[in-house]
Amino acid sequence: MERDACWGFEGEALLVWGRRRLRPVLLGALHHTGCPSAPFVEIFVAGLTPALRRRTLAVGRGAPAAPDGAEMATVKWWVGGSLREINWEDRGLRLRAETGRTGIPASVPVRWLHPGWDSDGQEAPARLHGWLTTAQVDVEVGEGDPLAVFAGHRSGLLFSSVRLAVGGARLLVPRPARVPLIEPA
Repeated sequence: MERDACWGFEGEALLVWGRRRLRPVLLGALHHTGCPSAPFVEIFVAGLTPALRRRTLAVGRGAPAAPDGAEMATVKWWVGGSLREINWEDRGLRLRAETGRTGIPASVPVRWLHPGWDSDGQEAPARLHGWLTTAQVDVEVGEGDPLAVFAGHRSGLLFSSVRLAVGGARLLVPRPARVPLIEPA
């Protein structure tokens, strides 16, 4: 697959975790809104350990191409205030998330969310900057589907207003100042 501006990231990401064979796994949906051709949705699974690799399962219409092993599918992303709904119609997968009231600004390494975006050939590390909010997610999936490990009511995260930053750009987080110890005279 040829890389282009669409595989950098601008948009929203919804992450839900579960367990498969006693190992933590993620189910994620990415809403790519910064793609020049058209916005599209990507659905992936990933392990939280290096042994479990990330794999794109499907990309919605509007994607420039499907990564190896992924299918082009009808995937829709709906937003209504604090609600998000992602629907992969062909597979019968539906994620319905209600976000919390408050969130925090966050900056995460790109490899944490999507190893395929790794700095786009540049030496400097890439980070995603955005707004991180907790979410309660209802996952509906067909019976017998391998994604059934995620079925039911789950905790998740919504990473919104996300932009990819390459290089020295960092989100500054206030930290307590170090105060030197002064001995009494």
